[in-house]
This record gives sequence, C-alpha cells and structure tokens, in this order.
Amino acid sequence: LLVTLQKQIAHSAIHNSDERYDVPKCHPGTRDKVLDDIMSWINHQNPDARTMWLHGLGCARKSVIAQTIA
Repeated sequence: LLVTLQKQIAHSAIHNSDERYDVPKCHPGTRDKVLDDIMSWINHQNPDARTMWLHGLGCARKSVIAQTIA
C-alpha cells in the first residue's frame, strides 16, 4: 500500500520541500494572539481535548498559521 501511495506523491508539495517558492507568510504581528493561543493549548493540553480545529473564512491564512506552528 505504501509503495502505491509513494508513487502518487507530489514531492514538491511537501511542507519542507526546497522546491517551495515564497513560503506563505502573515504580516508581522497580525497573528500573534492566535499563535500564542495555539502554543498555550499545545503546552498545557487537556487530555480530554486532543484536537484543535483551526477554522475561519477563506483567505484567513489558516494554512500559514498551521505551517508556522508546524
């Protein structure tokens, strides 16, 4: 199964690929509160709340936030 999946990977799409150009960014300071909230949740995780759902409108830069945390 993994061999089959490996053949279908878009290697240039991997999050830390050197082939990525112009990694998405937020303007400095615009997502500090959200990033602080997520880091606090990670560092003080409640065992009953193992999943955090990052949601928002389209173009709210959710992917940028997730990639920053990753």
